Amino acid sequence: MDDYLKKLTNMLVGAGVKGYGAMADRSSMPSNKRIYLETFADEQRTPITERNFTEAELRTIGELVKAKQVGDPKATKGYVKYEDYAKFLSPKETSQASGVSAGERNPFENIRTTLGQFNYQIDPKTGNVTVSDVYDFNKLNQKLMNTMSRGDYVVNTLDPYTIARIYGEANMPVGQGRPVSVQIPGLLGR
Repeated sequence: MDDYLKKLTNMLVGAGVKGYGAMADRSSMPSNKRIYLETFADEQRTPITERNFTEAELRTIGELVKAKQVGDPKATKGYVKYEDYAKFLSPKETSQASGVSAGERNPFENIRTTLGQFNYQIDPKTGNVTVSDVYDFNKLNQKLMNTMSRGDYVVNTLDPYTIARIYGEANMPVGQGRPVSVQIPGLLGR
């Protein structure tokens, strides 16, 4: 990775956040930053598993799955959408202005900006849950993209979250990312 990208990545994950040592110690970072750096700074392409998440993050994923199951408790599979995070987040936390740093304050925003929408499957005998997804980046709003006329001004005119999204979309568009397979044993206590 060239020096410019390392500096940009440091700025992205360290913007307004003290004490992370962005390129060194990542253990205290939320998964949205940790996995982003792993993927783009370290060029990691192995599957993302439960080992990439903390216990608190896995519990947060579990709360999302449980909330989806309320509507159909016997369902053995489901799909968490962006709208499903709304009951756990304030509108301020889901705004683009709050960016990826909101994940430090609210674990649901952290998972929303790590996994986003994802499929899950439940083993009806054990209650074990498997989350399946692809870590990739949806296209950004075209109106935003149209406001940028020259690439050399991007860093000066956009917030760090948008810069990270542009980089992510360019390098890992929808369907071309890292596979995600997270196993959460006994989540639903069956």
